[in-house]
Amino acid sequence: MTIAELIREASEELKKINIDRATFEARLLLAHVMSATPEEMIQRDHERVSSEIKSQFKNLIQRRTQFEPVAYLLGYKEFFGRKFDVNSNVLIPRPETESLVHGILGWIQQNEIHSAKILELGTGSGCIAVSLAAELGESFEVTAVDISEEALKIANQNAKQNDVNVHFLKADMLAPSFGNWNVIVSNPPYIPAKEIPTLQLDILNFEPHLALEGGDDGLKFLKVILNFWSKHLTKPGLIALETHGPEQISLLSEATQNFKTWQNGPHLFAELI
Repeated sequence: MTIAELIREASEELKKINIDRATFEARLLLAHVMSATPEEMIQRDHERVSSEIKSQFKNLIQRRTQFEPVAYLLGYKEFFGRKFDVNSNVLIPRPETESLVHGILGWIQQNEIHSAKILELGTGSGCIAVSLAAELGESFEVTAVDISEEALKIANQNAKQNDVNVHFLKADMLAPSFGNWNVIVSNPPYIPAKEIPTLQLDILNFEPHLALEGGDDGLKFLKVILNFWSKHLTKPGLIALETHGPEQISLLSEATQNFKTWQNGPHLFAELI
C-alpha cells in the first residue's frame, strides 16, 4: 500500500466521526510514524509503506477514532514557536493562550521593566512559564507551581528541552503563602462543574478534569488569585488570567475593583498601580 492510499483510507475513517481536517490529521500522524514532515509526505505519495509502519499508523488512527487528541497521539504540541511535550496529565496548550503571553510581554515592554519575578499558578505542561523565560532571558526569575507531580515532571522536561531556567514547585494555588511577585499569571480551571459533561469528547474523555473544573460557577480559582494572591503582588504589578470569557470576567468585577483592568477575548489583565 502506498502513502497516498494509506492516507486516503485513514481519512475516510476519520470523516466517519466528523473530524474536520481528516486528511490533514491522517498525513500528520503518518508523518510522525515515519519521522518525516507532512510536507515531505506529499512528495512521497507513491512510496510504499512497510507492514510495521502501516500497523503503527493504524493503531494511531484507531485511537483517534475514539477521540483521543492528536497532541497526545504525537506526544507534543507547538506553543509560541516552541515544541512542548504533553500527555494526559496536562492540558494541551491552546493557540488562544499565546495571547496571554503576548499581553505580559507587552506590559513588561511598555513599563520598561528589565528584571522581575514572575509566578505561574497551575503550570501544567509549563508552556506559559517556559515561553516567558525563553522570551525574557535570565534577568527575569520565573517560578511555576502545580499541585500535580505528574504535571511537574512534564513541565521540568519542557524547560530542559527548551534550555531555560524555571523554578518548579509542588504547591496548591488555593493556599497562597510565599513570596512577592511583579507578575502573576494563570490559566486556571474555570469551567463550571455543570458544563463538564457537555465538553467535546476529546476534552471530556482525555484531558485532566483537575485542570478544567473551576467549581459551581467556574470562578473558584479565579477569585482566589484576585482576592488572595494579589496581596503578594508588588507595585507596579500585573495579574494575567485566562477565563471562560467576557461573562465570567464581568462576574469578577468586585474582585478587580482595586485594579486597572483590560480584556483581550477570554483574557483578563489586572494591573496594580
